[in-house]
Amino acid sequence: MNDSLNKSILMGRMDKTGTLYSPEELMTLRINSWLGWQCSAGVDNIHISPDGHVAPATCGVPVYHGNIYEGPLNFAKEWIQCPIKWCMCGADMRLRKAKTPAIREHLVAKPEVAAQSIAPLLNPDDAEFVASIHVNETKRFPKNVSWDISRRCNFKCSYCHPNISNQTDPIRTREAVFSAAFKIMRGFAPAQRISWVFTGGEPTLHPFFSELCEMLFHKQHVVHTQTNGSRLPSYYSELIRWSCIGISVHLEFADPAKIVDVARAVVQMKSNDEQARRHWFGLRIMVAPGMYAKAHSLYEAIRTIPEFETHATVFMSALYRRDHRDQMMTYDPDEFRAILALS
Repeated sequence: MNDSLNKSILMGRMDKTGTLYSPEELMTLRINSWLGWQCSAGVDNIHISPDGHVAPATCGVPVYHGNIYEGPLNFAKEWIQCPIKWCMCGADMRLRKAKTPAIREHLVAKPEVAAQSIAPLLNPDDAEFVASIHVNETKRFPKNVSWDISRRCNFKCSYCHPNISNQTDPIRTREAVFSAAFKIMRGFAPAQRISWVFTGGEPTLHPFFSELCEMLFHKQHVVHTQTNGSRLPSYYSELIRWSCIGISVHLEFADPAKIVDVARAVVQMKSNDEQARRHWFGLRIMVAPGMYAKAHSLYEAIRTIPEFETHATVFMSALYRRDHRDQMMTYDPDEFRAILALS
């Protein structure tokens, strides 16, 4: 096989102009299937459920690595052949994938090939592999852990299913979570850096969460916290020193003025603190049908924050159906196009 693979997919499938589709667009167009392909889920990535069950990814592939709180754990050594018709999660879509075992072996042996193989596709179905456009970050942090640390959330959004968000799930103890984190470092990624993504529910409800992020930061890992932005501005201005922060703004519960205050505090910290500047900060405004005008007003208010565009980003996201998460909610076509334009 040549050292050049020139039919690549980068962070999703590209159209003939080389434009990248968002996960929502991939789903809407139904070109989010890699059934039968080789996938690095379990090797590059693990997903931990709120109950502590460890799987290769969020997609429900029938592979079980054990429970992080109870053990024992059996981490994967080989890529899997994808048995799932639709790849539903943006994080799963970004995992390395290869159309054939031969292409997989080539990518594993020479991972730099992916970085040299960025080419527009005339037909997305001609693609041979999936690779991240963030090549340098992937080299620095070759392992990924997506951890839904609890279902507990202080919001009760109408479009969130109880399977992923509720107000009754237990909050784990500091001892249990720290012990689990060290198990992952020893068993899944010995002597390697990890990209940790903490979600929920709302992860910051754990009173020790900022301490956990600080510990991982000092061990040379990178942390991403996905939060609803409901903590005080001072909380997030401290957290940004240890973790990247992505705020999902849920307009059913979030106070737009409070969100602006949080964004302002984080941007100010990034402006003044070199360590904070290492970490990405972004706001994703979740737009339910009929909510575009309110979302756009917040979008514009955030962008007026001094130095915001230097240190942060804001975008919009359409929503999946509550009980059919393989489908988008029903939008007016003009509203949906407006949301995608700012996604």
